[in-house]
Amino acid sequence: MITDAEAIAAALRFAGERLDMQGEVDIETRRERVAAADVVTVRVRERQTGPDAWMEIDWAPVSYFVDANCGAVIGVATERSTPMLRRSD
Repeated sequence: MITDAEAIAAALRFAGERLDMQGEVDIETRRERVAAADVVTVRVRERQTGPDAWMEIDWAPVSYFVDANCGAVIGVATERSTPMLRRSD
């Protein structure tokens, strides 16, 4: 089983590679069983501010589902989507 810190690192790596995340983030974690898999749900909300920002952007949270056994991101969901998980067998 991976730790919450390892799950957070995997989720942020995934988000950074695919979404070009910038700015500050708020993070929540929760361990649960989804589709017969033990997962750590990492909920990330990005907030972009700074001297060069002409307005503050507060993005909707995105949940990353990290396999608790191997540490791979196996799914992503926004507040408006249904979680879709892929098997990591």
